Amino acid sequence: HCGAMQPLEWKGIKYDKDDAGHLVYESVRYECAECGAHWKNTDKAWFLPRGEWRPTATPQRPGLRSYHIPSLLSPIGMRSWESAAEEWVDAQDDQSKLRVFINTFLGEPFVERGEAPRYERIMLRREGWSPEVRRFEQGENVTIEATKPEGALLVTIGADVQKDRIECEVVAWGANKESWSLGYHVLYGETRDIGSVCWQDFAEIIARPHAGIVASVTFVDARYTTDTVYSFCEQYETGVFPVMGETRQSARGKLYQMKDVDGYMTRRVELNVDILKLEVYGYLGKGLVEGSQPPVGYCHFPEEYGEHYFKMLTAEERVPEKSRDGFIRYKWINPPGRRNEALDCRVYALGALYLLAASVFEEVREDGLVDWKDFWAYIQESY
Repeated sequence: HCGAMQPLEWKGIKYDKDDAGHLVYESVRYECAECGAHWKNTDKAWFLPRGEWRPTATPQRPGLRSYHIPSLLSPIGMRSWESAAEEWVDAQDDQSKLRVFINTFLGEPFVERGEAPRYERIMLRREGWSPEVRRFEQGENVTIEATKPEGALLVTIGADVQKDRIECEVVAWGANKESWSLGYHVLYGETRDIGSVCWQDFAEIIARPHAGIVASVTFVDARYTTDTVYSFCEQYETGVFPVMGETRQSARGKLYQMKDVDGYMTRRVELNVDILKLEVYGYLGKGLVEGSQPPVGYCHFPEEYGEHYFKMLTAEERVPEKSRDGFIRYKWINPPGRRNEALDCRVYALGALYLLAASVFEEVREDGLVDWKDFWAYIQESY
């Protein structure tokens, strides 16, 4: 229309949705960054042959070149703008789908939702229902059950093991990964001793119902006292697993891997915590819109949770780091003075949900993607 050269970027794609929130297929177009004119996918026949490569950086070594081309420039008959817009709309409520779209269609790193959410904003969303409480009465621990949230279908537990305590979170899950923190417990004792009171208390938490639901899967951090955790987990025929957190690089893109443990009757889960932390932070950043259903992954918390819990839940930060070869990679850091046990527990509880989904559907992609609609339908039918 105006002859201005420009790289195609996703922000240039425009579309309309109908009253039900579905994409209006014929409305998909690309808006020129210079004059605002609209292009259709069929216009690729004219403009693709007229494109050219232009360098945007100075090579570190003579002859070194790298290229970036998003699928926005797929020829006619391959990926269309209409199909991409449909995938984008569908991915807005699913962090896993969004990650795949940004990585594979746009050819960009998934960093859009990596910053730590503000804990003060999450605290403002606390609700008036009661979590489970443990009290010491007449020489023994007494547990008062949590209020059962409407829509809760299953429960997972994530536990972080420290030298003098086990911290664990009991999380209820509903359709679309809606979650409720039913209880956050700190169990004191010598964790290297399998006979310690902290392990006895933890076993009691695993065994009993939470808001009427017994936990389906429990993940127990095995970094600090590995052999003790293995010994604890092998007491369970299934449903309780030791877990080792792995970074994106060491996990090679897989969400988790199951491995046998020599000398123990249990299997270890090697969990890609980088990916799951991004997912947790994405969900924490979502708010409610009055009159609308909760968005996918919305997190509910009770009024009783104080500032300390929410600071731990949002303790880590994702920061860029330039490697020796000049590439920018991102890593998670825990600034000095911050405790992050609540974040670890929530990541393990989410990882336990993925493992449960994989047990329902035997064929799951290595990146952990499952058909969540089918999974929640199966769980609802089971109840």
